[in-house]
Amino acid sequence: MKKIFALLLVAVMCVSLAACGGEEKTKRDTEDSPFANIAVGDEVIFGNYNGDIKWIVLDVQEDSALLLCKTAIAPKKNESVDGKWHTSTMLSYLNMLAGRMFTDKQKKQTINPILDGEESKGYMFLLNSEEVETYMPGEDNEWRLAMAPEAAIKDGLKVYENAMGTGAYCNWILRDGAWVGGQRGNAGEIINTTEQKYAYGIRPAMWVSIS
Repeated sequence: MKKIFALLLVAVMCVSLAACGGEEKTKRDTEDSPFANIAVGDEVIFGNYNGDIKWIVLDVQEDSALLLCKTAIAPKKNESVDGKWHTSTMLSYLNMLAGRMFTDKQKKQTINPILDGEESKGYMFLLNSEEVETYMPGEDNEWRLAMAPEAAIKDGLKVYENAMGTGAYCNWILRDGAWVGGQRGNAGEIINTTEQKYAYGIRPAMWVSIS
């Protein structure tokens, strides 16, 4: 009887330790240190906007990493062309969104990047054409395809079938006036034009501290 009781006690302790370990991992990945030991290509959860926000790791430096939102989060026209990013309404809009997406602790982990030769005063920014080519080379790069969450579609973001025939992908805009195609025929292609008749997807990027 004592032997059976001892075995049951050990089993309970093992289950408890496993549960604690799982809880620790989830907490570490989503709150305490989501950037621990990350590598290019990893996905991390950081912030909340109509649900948890997933980011793709595009670059990792010694003490920082570049993240790109996996989906478009909202529709908006691009108003940052002709080198006016630092005074654009788009930057102001992203800063407003950041206030809703991140806690104060998370905001402290972000880094104001140098964009187009000047420090960007904000938590998030849009990539430009050159950065897309650098971090996501090739039109068939799957990272170029941005899906649209239901909340963004309800806000007016138009979605298309992509080259593979699957739906819910969207065009997303870049800070130099270009946009990346999400529909069949130009999925993944950078469209270099300053003319934007419709509100395309906003797919934020940001540098974060990982030290």
